[in-house]
Amino acid sequence: MNRHGVDAERFPTVVDSDPAKVGTHVPGTGQQIRFRDWLLDHPVDVVLIPPQWRARDIMEEMARHGIRCEAVLIEHGGRLIDFVRDDHPYQRPAPTPETAAPAAASQRTISPGPRKTYRSRSGTA
Repeated sequence: MNRHGVDAERFPTVVDSDPAKVGTHVPGTGQQIRFRDWLLDHPVDVVLIPPQWRARDIMEEMARHGIRCEAVLIEHGGRLIDFVRDDHPYQRPAPTPETAAPAAASQRTISPGPRKTYRSRSGTA
């Protein structure tokens, strides 16, 4: 948030669905963090989602709870872009159980190699 000048004057509200963060403040910018549902009574035009890799999950959470906005912005390529309208790698839908590889096929077992003994310069292990 600090990198893109998301200051408390232009972005006075920060929300999070993690109850442990609610009531704390954003380091560097100072906004008090409110619970996600605050947006139900105080709608906003733009939502900025700093962890772009979680944007799809957060948008789904917003939809489940009836939170609406005009645009969702994420950081990509060093600038803020519209998550829905702009091209970026986070648009891809999350894998579904039908498209995901079976867990057993995707897991590898790595067996430990032979144990090595290290000696200090004094000759003791």
